[in-house]
Amino acid sequence: MSKESFRDLGVLIVLGIVCAILLVAEYFVLIKPTALRTVPLGPVGVATPTPTVEEILVGIYFDDHFPTLEYTLVIKKINGVYYKTEIFSDGSEETTKLNVDYVNGEERLIEEGDGSGNYMVIENNRDIAFYNPDGLLYRLHPK
Repeated sequence: MSKESFRDLGVLIVLGIVCAILLVAEYFVLIKPTALRTVPLGPVGVATPTPTVEEILVGIYFDDHFPTLEYTLVIKKINGVYYKTEIFSDGSEETTKLNVDYVNGEERLIEEGDGSGNYMVIENNRDIAFYNPDGLLYRLHPK
């Protein structure tokens, strides 16, 4: 084999390893819900159990509907409470608690403190739809 063939083979092996690492990372981030448990030590080294924190990743979306304000939207459900985190291109983040309102069997997610009538709906196909009082504004597909 020539030097070029060995070099090409080496590049393919490195690319294969990178792909494998990305697949494993995607499994842990997107598919496997996390359950975090801490067990602080009580008096005289006795372990005292604490409640389990259940964190479910609902979806990750990229919102580019407003060209000057592109961001990644992450929706999580932690101990039954929804949160949205907006991650902006400069690396800054903003997390907001979402209240749930049930209307005609539909679960509407409303930013805490928002009285505008705007809401979001996670659809059966995992798309997220944004509404205002006049109706549907737009939808995002998960990443």
